[in-house]
Amino acid sequence: MLSSETIVIESTGRCPLPTYSYTCARCGSFSLVRPMSQSSLAGRCPTCNDESKRSYEVPHLSGLNPSLDRAVAQSERSAEAPLVTRRIPPARSAAPPDRVGIR
Repeated sequence: MLSSETIVIESTGRCPLPTYSYTCARCGSFSLVRPMSQSSLAGRCPTCNDESKRSYEVPHLSGLNPSLDRAVAQSERSAEAPLVTRRIPPARSAAPPDRVGIR
């Protein structure tokens, strides 16, 4: 017997595919890994083979890259309270002349 949180993988030869959650009236929750083109289709329960409706859950973002997570957080903070300067920053100094041929 399958657990109440079963994941069934429908192989298409391509990877990675999104995971969709479904709820079976008899058996409970299960997940299917399938192409986005099939996201609107009902899922078949792997235990009783009944047609099941898709359920929606909070996305699992724990696997987000830490650098990307920091960048997103910084962007959100700057949208709420952008940094304001009181004067125009000084111009950058000119790049040093090219020293080709000098030894």
